[in-house]
Amino acid sequence: MYIIVRLDLTIGQQMAQLVHANTEYILNNLSDSTDWYNNSNYVVCLNVKDEEQLSFLSSKLEASGINHSRFTEPDLNNSLTSISFIGNSDVKKFISSLPLAGKEAICQK
Repeated sequence: MYIIVRLDLTIGQQMAQLVHANTEYILNNLSDSTDWYNNSNYVVCLNVKDEEQLSFLSSKLEASGINHSRFTEPDLNNSLTSISFIGNSDVKKFISSLPLAGKEAICQK
């Protein structure tokens, strides 16, 4: 499972949005989620710079036929905050350059 969240959110907001996106995917894709959980259940959390980059990534995934969930946060003016999807070899070309979520917050200490 890959979960992508915006870096322009606070670290606390990022963590909440990661959970929202994961839950959204699981609830809307029970069969795929069950297979994922029973077979690999890995989770990779990554960052994009902002909503524009997240929306662009979502559009690329959609154009490639990669099923994903988008989460929009009511408390942030219904902005797109995170997306989630089960990965395969096709998604690596879209996400290989993205940093791990939370890495910047750790490096700033």
